[in-house]
Amino acid sequence: MNLLPQKYAHLKPVGRLDKDSEGLLLMSSDGELIQKLTHPKHGHEKTYEVIVKGRTHDKPLQPLIKGGMELDGYPLKPMKIEYIRSIKGKTWLKVTLTEGRNRQIRRALDKVGYPVLYLKRISIGKLKLGYLEKGDFQVLTEKEIQKTLTNQS
Repeated sequence: MNLLPQKYAHLKPVGRLDKDSEGLLLMSSDGELIQKLTHPKHGHEKTYEVIVKGRTHDKPLQPLIKGGMELDGYPLKPMKIEYIRSIKGKTWLKVTLTEGRNRQIRRALDKVGYPVLYLKRISIGKLKLGYLEKGDFQVLTEKEIQKTLTNQS
């Protein structure tokens, strides 16, 4: 919040990123918009670049891909997990969620034996981080907001 000019101090974050994560974070003063983008019933996907310790194998990731793994007593919805590459004992993945439990990706991957070393949100719905640098921000147009609200492509 301290990176935003004072005129944006009234904005609230849409969702959250933990202190060990980076990437796209939307801010808004529109409670209805925040609800539509954060509540799982609306199905807006959030996609992350993730680096984990170890070389992943398909089988241990199945509980995440199929869904149903429990965190905090609740079954998780299925995650889309795309393997990118493995180098020197680390694996790069693209992980997509339709819900956002507290530290969900970190906790779920740790539970199947792959601790997260790096996590960056790269999109929410159809809105992509693109080339914004850490600490930079962009004010969305009404058209971009509406595009974000229309459900998945």
